[in-house]
Amino acid sequence: MNRAVVFIGFCVLLLNIALIKADEDECWYLNPSNNQYYDLSKMMKDTDYTLSDGDTTYNVNICQNSFAPCNPRNGMCQRQGVSYYPCGNANYMTFLPYIDDSGKVIDGIAINYGNGDPCNFSPRQSTINIECDKDAGQGTITSASERSTCNYYVYMKSKYACGYKSLKDAQNGGSKKSKSKGAGDYWGWIILSLSITGFVAYIIIGMAVKYKKYDARGVEMIPNINFWKDFPFLIKDGVFFTIQKVSCNKLLADWSPSYSSY
Repeated sequence: MNRAVVFIGFCVLLLNIALIKADEDECWYLNPSNNQYYDLSKMMKDTDYTLSDGDTTYNVNICQNSFAPCNPRNGMCQRQGVSYYPCGNANYMTFLPYIDDSGKVIDGIAINYGNGDPCNFSPRQSTINIECDKDAGQGTITSASERSTCNYYVYMKSKYACGYKSLKDAQNGGSKKSKSKGAGDYWGWIILSLSITGFVAYIIIGMAVKYKKYDARGVEMIPNINFWKDFPFLIKDGVFFTIQKVSCNKLLADWSPSYSSY
């Protein structure tokens, strides 16, 4: 029983890793205004982008909450004197086209962080406008302000905020030599996470049924336990059979399936 619990815990850990990876891969956007793909995953940092103006400091991170001591942590955090204000939660992130004040669509991307700290009967929110600038490096804040009460606007430039015709090009930064992972890996992680979830559900439900209906205890609670006991032998026979056939019986000529182990 203890081994089964450890195994289930390990499967849940793998599932969490898969889901974290999927979240990272979701930091991209197809802009309907210009039909361009934008991938901001490389703008995510272990430290924040910051801008100070007198006694006010703005801490911003991309596609994740900042590391400033706001409570709770938010994607945008404002410090005034010794007070901190959560100004928009990255868990409530929305991608938008970058449209300037004149209504012109800019090559870049905007992110709205909502559901910040309550302010005048509504939550604070922030809009991060990131303009494409291939000379700007990972990213830098050019300006930030509270344009209206509890509504914040941050302007940034980054080489990663440039649009491309395909998601793969956006993830590679337009470089054919880049080894960045594409959309196929994203779906691979989704399939892996669903497979692990299904397998964990199979183990848990199977154990519950055998415990309740058949009074099984200990290792006997594992569903289809005889199959799992034989599984290593099935794998071995499959490998040996393949080697034997591919080599035209030149290798493992004397081998035969170990049916007795089944």
